Amino acid sequence: MTERDPDPNADIPMPSPYGFAPAPGAHWDPESSVDFAAENTAMLRDLWASKRPSPRMLPSFILFDGLELRPWLDNLIVLDVDRDAQGARTYQYRAVGAGASVIEGGDFSGRALHDALSPIQVASRIQLYDRAIRTRSPTEIHRRVEMVGAGIAKWDLVALPLARDGLKADHLMVLVYIDEVG
Repeated sequence: MTERDPDPNADIPMPSPYGFAPAPGAHWDPESSVDFAAENTAMLRDLWASKRPSPRMLPSFILFDGLELRPWLDNLIVLDVDRDAQGARTYQYRAVGAGASVIEGGDFSGRALHDALSPIQVASRIQLYDRAIRTRSPTEIHRRVEMVGAGIAKWDLVALPLARDGLKADHLMVLVYIDEVG
């Protein structure tokens, strides 16, 4: 299965998010032909691809202008990627948009992922983020999840690896939307 298949992350169980943060525009409607969250994740993925210096290299975060990222800033998370003493990847929130803060349960800018979230939330995110780093390509989720006490939501996410030197991924840009569907 490739990373672009309909649901390549079916094996990553995503826990219930803390709140809703839909894509700009009308709320997602399964009867409509427009899915704003899927369109927005695709547009950011395409912008990321256009910033790659070559097909074998990753773009650096400094190549992205704040104005061109403006449509996504509310739902954008930027993470620093490092390794701990045992060699495992670690993630630290660098910036968390207002909408993403609702989903994550707070603005955790400056905090380590494992210090900010519950163990269940950390495990699923690390699995997802590690896949993006390992494959050096966008990793996406487009699925329904159950919200605790709030029905069913549509979860759309794309994780994009970044590298200062173009080679070793040291940042991750994550765009996330949660919209109520029932």
